[in-house]
Amino acid sequence: MLRAGLILLLFIVQSCSHLGDSTSGGANSPYSSVREQESAAFEFDDFIHREGVIVFRSWNGNFIGTDCDTDLRFLPDLHVEMVEYGVTTATYKGTYHIDSDSQIAAKFTGFDHPWPTMVVRRKSAGLELLPADAGTGFVMGNRGSTTLPSNAGSYWPFQQIAAGGTIKSRD
Repeated sequence: MLRAGLILLLFIVQSCSHLGDSTSGGANSPYSSVREQESAAFEFDDFIHREGVIVFRSWNGNFIGTDCDTDLRFLPDLHVEMVEYGVTTATYKGTYHIDSDSQIAAKFTGFDHPWPTMVVRRKSAGLELLPADAGTGFVMGNRGSTTLPSNAGSYWPFQQIAAGGTIKSRD
């Protein structure tokens, strides 16, 4: 009985040994530390507070220009707009929530598909958004069809871009 109790105690101590560890963001985390996660979330919020908007574009910030681009505009008061470029340009308004671990959940009115949970991460050239689930690929959304150039690269990450460069008309 004493041996079973010691084994259980050892198991509990080992299971909880990672709690409070600020040096690891976890096995699936794109961060090297919890402090880095909190810093990215703070920088994201601070940018919106100072500038009024923070904008991210799919394809690592490059506008492909066929019918496969997406922009996300995060605004004050937890509002977000998504611009989906297809045969026409569609804009969806919604809300978002960002956790201290830098995970962003967004919902859009009139967008008939769930938007993937994202993680904001600090890069040397600003911030970027990655899907929380690394297996998330292109988000088709409400586009009728799309043309993906073979040399386009990857839909993710979304790269922070200048607010003035968000919406490009194709008309």
